[in-house]
Amino acid sequence: MNNSTRRTLLKNTLAISGAVIVTKAIATPNTDKNVILTPQNITTDITNTDSHQSFYYANRKYESPQNSLNRDIKCNICIIGGGLTGITTALNLARAGISDIILVESDEIGSGASGINGGQLSVGYEESMQYVIDKYDVDLAKKLWPLSVNSVSDVRRNINTYGIDCHWINGIGGVAYKPEDFEDLKNEYELLKSTFNYHNMELYNTKDTRDILASDLYHGMLYDKTSAHINPLNYLLGITNILTTNFKQQISIYTYSPVSNVEKNEQSDKFDVTIKDKFTITANKIILAANFSSTQIYQGISNKTIAVRDIVLTTTPLPQTIATSLIKNNMAVYDTRNVMNYYRLTEDNSLLFGGGAPQGSYDKKSAFLSLYNELINTFPQLQGVGVSHFWEGLESTTVNKLPYIGYTEDKNVYYAQGFTGHGLNISNIAARVMVEAITGDTTNIDFFKQLNHISVPRNETLQDLMSNLGVLYFKMKDW
Repeated sequence: MNNSTRRTLLKNTLAISGAVIVTKAIATPNTDKNVILTPQNITTDITNTDSHQSFYYANRKYESPQNSLNRDIKCNICIIGGGLTGITTALNLARAGISDIILVESDEIGSGASGINGGQLSVGYEESMQYVIDKYDVDLAKKLWPLSVNSVSDVRRNINTYGIDCHWINGIGGVAYKPEDFEDLKNEYELLKSTFNYHNMELYNTKDTRDILASDLYHGMLYDKTSAHINPLNYLLGITNILTTNFKQQISIYTYSPVSNVEKNEQSDKFDVTIKDKFTITANKIILAANFSSTQIYQGISNKTIAVRDIVLTTTPLPQTIATSLIKNNMAVYDTRNVMNYYRLTEDNSLLFGGGAPQGSYDKKSAFLSLYNELINTFPQLQGVGVSHFWEGLESTTVNKLPYIGYTEDKNVYYAQGFTGHGLNISNIAARVMVEAITGDTTNIDFFKQLNHISVPRNETLQDLMSNLGVLYFKMKDW
């Protein structure tokens, strides 16, 4: 099926059948060939895609705490969510000398987006700084940009301070999928230098890009030297291990302790956090760090986010010569499409390759083949390469693709979500600014409150529909 035929098919299915057909269309392999390529060797169950099937889980250096809450308890601060936002916030609170902290996680630590993502720790946000300037103003952009640059340094400092084994590698390249995309990269490059005094990047033309990256798909690259890629689950579990050893007098972590509801007790002016529908945590302050679930369990803040599914695979380990030939400088890569692909080499020379997937119910085998064909379209020389792991996870995004971070008027509830694929960086920003606010300085968190997010329905079915239509729209734009 050629591109013109696919465009016609997708437009017609959208007009005729809506979200059900849209879901199937998104999962159709995106390839210019009539043959759907399949790997010669699959050593994973592609119908079982939970976080335990990930490359990260199979290669973890640390273990999650196994400590379920089984009684009523009181605390000063209750953190809901055991991902990067919650765990990093707990670390920052403890280092600030704050005690009597409880963190609850519904599953294991890192079972959500924090433990299954692409591992790219990139400066900036999902939208460009030019977008922020155009939609808001240059002053706000100048406040947000250094927070993201400093956040990368904070993560590196944590790794060095605590000796966390998470395979840090410098460098991320944003590659132009279309020739005109390179102009956007060039404009951003000039803007960052002139307006933000940021120079730790390099711009490559088509030839130089293809000298580094063994793919003919791209038309240039903006390479950022501050950004890096890591094993995100090992970083998260490493920080968790520090909390349970160095700061165990200040914080308690409970896993397999799902929160069903958070309500303010008007009589005591405290918050009641219901665990497993039977136990209660009574807290003075609440930190909502449960990604898109935060506004489902606490109705006191508006919902501004939509859950978006990503799917990821890793190949079987590649010989060193082949791995080096694919990405000569060992950077992580993402392309400039709205529904992008991203990839990098792991610590065992597997190629980790990820991209977007339909929401709601979908055929996992079709989605797997679609992603595998995207990989082979990118690197035809890998045709037939085996696959060792295949998994999926949900992240959250906002309508303007910028993070939703803030606090309630009484300064007793703090929240952070909608990181749109930049969770490794923005989770650390969120932890920093929330702890600053709790300790009396709301300067940085107030920058995010200026973003004026659009509210979206809480209903999951409506969110799936909105997300599927959005993905389809942006895929059509990418063609």
